[in-house]
Order: sequence, then C-alpha cells, then structure tokens
Amino acid sequence: MDKSLSPYVEILDRKAIFKQKGRFSAWPSIAKDKKGKLFVVFSGDRDTHVCPFGKTYLLSSESQGHSWSKPQIINNTLFDDRDPGIYSTKEGRLILH
Repeated sequence: MDKSLSPYVEILDRKAIFKQKGRFSAWPSIAKDKKGKLFVVFSGDRDTHVCPFGKTYLLSSESQGHSWSKPQIINNTLFDDRDPGIYSTKEGRLILH
C-alpha cells in the first residue's frame, strides 16, 4: 500500500477514533494548536448520510493522535449540524465553522 499522498503528507497509521453503533458520522476536520495539541471536529449521531439530526463533536489529542479524549458535543441545534471545520490561526486561536 502506498502511504504517500503527496510530497507533504505521509500516512503513519489508520484507526477509528470514534464509533457509534448504528449511527452515522462523517465530515471530519483536524487542526493543531501552537502547543501541538490536535483537535478533530465532525458531524455525528446521525440516522444516515442525509438526516436533520446531526450534532457537532470535538475530540482532542495531546499524544500526536495516539490517544484521544472522550467526545464532546459542542453544537446541537434544531438545524442539521453537518460538515464542521476547524482552523488554527497564526496567533493560536482555533476557529470552528
């Protein structure tokens, strides 16, 4: 298996960091803060790919992705909370969109 996606990315490991039996999760986004902590956001707790019941979850890792925090629901509105993104600015702020 070719682990290289480009000259800038090398896949070191593949593993699930979140599962909900019988539920659909998708659209992850990852960012790293100035201290090296990783943050992942995604839409989870969905019936299917297209449904109005998604929630936005956050996980974090201080071990370069070897272990992850318990999931936290950070957005759960009456709307379909899907396709979140996360970005780390040069100043060290994390922006969730």
